[in-house]
Amino acid sequence: MESPKSYSGYDKDNNLIATCTAEDANSYINPEEVKAAIENIKTVCTNKMNEVSSKLQDVVPVAEEALKIQGQTMGPRITKTASEIKSAGSSMTSSIDDLYTASVTVHDKFQRDFNDQARQAVASVANVVRVSP
Repeated sequence: MESPKSYSGYDKDNNLIATCTAEDANSYINPEEVKAAIENIKTVCTNKMNEVSSKLQDVVPVAEEALKIQGQTMGPRITKTASEIKSAGSSMTSSIDDLYTASVTVHDKFQRDFNDQARQAVASVANVVRVSP
């Protein structure tokens, strides 16, 4: 990830006459906070889908006894549904993984812009002939 840079401006005699540190893009979008939020969402989603799946599995024995039509019960269908719900949790969580990468891309664009602005601020000071990071 891009970091804020500090720039120094020097005159023709190599005297320091201006400094500027770029604004930190983390103030606008912090990819580490985004990553933590994504992990939290994934954990909650997975846990809740597993909970629903488990509760459905708990009714299988009752469904096996409660309703039989021509030797068939609802147990296998409930078990299949529970399994599909459990895998749906994994599918949903994998779809948000790209948000972290996107947040890093946006953060780095902001930081490059802020770094350029800081460099320009130093370069625009009267008598600055050299700018160094």
